[in-house]
Amino acid sequence: MTTPLVTLNPTGVCSTVIGEAHGLPTAATVQAYTPQVAAAVETLVANAEKPGAWCRWLTLGTQPQLLADISTYTQGVAGQFDDVVVLGIGGSALGAKALFAALCHPLWNVVDATRKGAPRLHVVDNVDTDYVHGLLDTLTLKRTLVVAISKSGSTIEPMSALLLVMQAWEQAGITQAEWAKYLVMVTDPEKGLFRPFAEEHNIPCFDVPDDVGGRFSVFSAVGLLPLALLGVDVKGLLDGIQTVYPAVTDTRLAANPAGQLAAMLVAYYRQGKPNTVIMPYARGLEFVADWFVQLWAESLGKATDVDGNTVNLGPTPIKAVGATDQHSQLQLFAQGTTDKVVLFIEVANAAETLTITDVPAAFSAMGYLKGHCLHHILNAELNGTQQSLTEAGRPTLRLTLPEISPQSIGALLFMLEVTTALAGYLLNIDPFDQPGVEASKIITKAILRGEQAAAEPAAPVGACGV
Repeated sequence: MTTPLVTLNPTGVCSTVIGEAHGLPTAATVQAYTPQVAAAVETLVANAEKPGAWCRWLTLGTQPQLLADISTYTQGVAGQFDDVVVLGIGGSALGAKALFAALCHPLWNVVDATRKGAPRLHVVDNVDTDYVHGLLDTLTLKRTLVVAISKSGSTIEPMSALLLVMQAWEQAGITQAEWAKYLVMVTDPEKGLFRPFAEEHNIPCFDVPDDVGGRFSVFSAVGLLPLALLGVDVKGLLDGIQTVYPAVTDTRLAANPAGQLAAMLVAYYRQGKPNTVIMPYARGLEFVADWFVQLWAESLGKATDVDGNTVNLGPTPIKAVGATDQHSQLQLFAQGTTDKVVLFIEVANAAETLTITDVPAAFSAMGYLKGHCLHHILNAELNGTQQSLTEAGRPTLRLTLPEISPQSIGALLFMLEVTTALAGYLLNIDPFDQPGVEASKIITKAILRGEQAAAEPAAPVGACGV
């Protein structure tokens, strides 16, 4: 029997395990959510090819032409660059960061031998002077490829960074005629600022597909191109999607892990547990947690429902990393307010084995560590943490990957995308817009144009400084 790429274990939320005060009555929950999840899945699948529904991300598991185009481009630039710099923000950056951390050597950018001739990857996702200056100050620009990602081309952060890169090119003697060698763009197929610019200067360009929002774009060129430039098996990511697609689009709740996860988290939200902790026990999955935070928060935090009612709802995602946050946030999770559900992510098998073969007499009190590999210790800490929360009556869920691979990471991220979309439908909100973000962008641009003064904070009462 083939090992599943992602397995959901809901034992930690059952009322028979953690008690009736904070557990879910399994039979009643299944009965209540079975028809709701079936309807949500049917809506999602029906909307996948519907213009304006923003669900085309559901179809990204099969993209032979994009894979061929990426392969052609990456082969054409192979060996020409020591560094790849991604200019993007939000979904245009977090997906690439998550894939990079999960699938590349942890010291990829630091130790040349780990890359085997492939370039380093840097993601500029904030207009922070110190970081951008420091990066530009250390790059050899004639050995650096810039990947500028923005669907509209008018996003302030990547555009600001691109303008600074252009200034740096001029100072380095790179002319406009050479821009096509050092720049590739990922943007709207027809509209926006980047597309006509790319056409004017013969700059290579990849599409952000229509009806795919930024936070759902990791499996488009937005996420695949940067990783392919490093030599990562991006086809494996899509293979992972294809493997789990039948299960996560199954209308039967009992057969759909994404539907089950969405139903349980929504049920808890409605019962006064609005905080979703995502806690991977693998350092390589730390940025998967960051990626999920945007996905969950931006998709589900909404002022109105689809019927126009003011609801101001949305579960709050909280990032934690095991075992690190056992020593910072676990105290809160175990004994603080009972308003959280902890979603653990486990990796069953590690790619490498580091075993403690001996314990000196001076450390005999720690002799129980002898014979254990670090990965076994990490997973023992996960098991101990989950059990301690169970005994405290705190709800937990667990997702297990057999190993970290392109296939399992593709499956995990796609399942979380489907979970998020289904949760939005169950909450009767639109999980694909972000009007709160757009309002901020409009005000910021007005301030920078000089059309609006920056709002002054209210006069402080009893303010002090040091």
